[in-house]
This record gives sequence, C-alpha cells and structure tokens, in this order.
Amino acid sequence: HPAWPAGPVPAHPVTNGTATLRFESLVPRLTVNVYDVAGSSVFATRLPGHSATGTLTLDLRTLGAGVYLVRVEASGFSSTRKLTIR
Repeated sequence: HPAWPAGPVPAHPVTNGTATLRFESLVPRLTVNVYDVAGSSVFATRLPGHSATGTLTLDLRTLGAGVYLVRVEASGFSSTRKLTIR
C-alpha cells in the first residue's frame, strides 16, 4: 500500500508547483485526487500501476496558493492528507 511520510504530503509547503508522493510497496491502479477546501476536484490522475519504493511527482503549478486535500486510492487502500501550496 502507499506509505505516506510522517508529516503532511509533502512534509513542507509546496513552493515550486510540484509535490512528490513516495510509496514503499507495489501500488496497482493508483488514483490521486486533489480537492480544494470547498470539496471540488482540482486535479486528478490515474496510473495503471506503480513500482515498489517509487515516487510520483504531481504538477500542481495551475493551482493557486492555499490549502488542499490529497486523496490516494489503490486496491482497497485510501488515505487523505493536507497539502499547502504557497
């Protein structure tokens, strides 16, 4: 299953427009959604699979500064974390 870092995703606020998610195991059919504070989907991506101990970089340069929620779903696993863009 995806393994989140100990802090928010990423641990520090995004300042360059990209966020990197790290995974510690095989992740089949990965779905990542980013929501604004109103609950509207502002970014979404789906991948057929992701390899062990891999990373996925999200290009979020089209999003304005603010607080967002990142939801990752894969094979029965789901997790939501806060993301801050400055």
